[in-house]
Amino acid sequence: MSQEGYDKLIAELKRLESIERPKASAAIAEAREKGDLSENSEYDAAKEAQAHLEDKINQLKVTISRGKNLYQDPHCPGLAEPQGGRRGRSEDSPWHDQTAY
Repeated sequence: MSQEGYDKLIAELKRLESIERPKASAAIAEAREKGDLSENSEYDAAKEAQAHLEDKINQLKVTISRGKNLYQDPHCPGLAEPQGGRRGRSEDSPWHDQTAY
């Protein structure tokens, strides 16, 4: 994962947690005030939207926790950030075919 990609994920996570989560809670509270919850479709919709939001937040947290910034990885000290227009070759085992990329 590049540093830019990591930063975008962190920004999205912060936005969801600090802006969207309070909005979802407010929507649930507003729908709850409208009366009988067993017949309140607005309440059901707000709870479902909150569940989707929490799922997205959890997915982002997992992605961030599993992500690895390869360009700063101490186990790959010689790895440099790729530059546009660079070419390379890789050998495809077991036939040792070379592929240009």
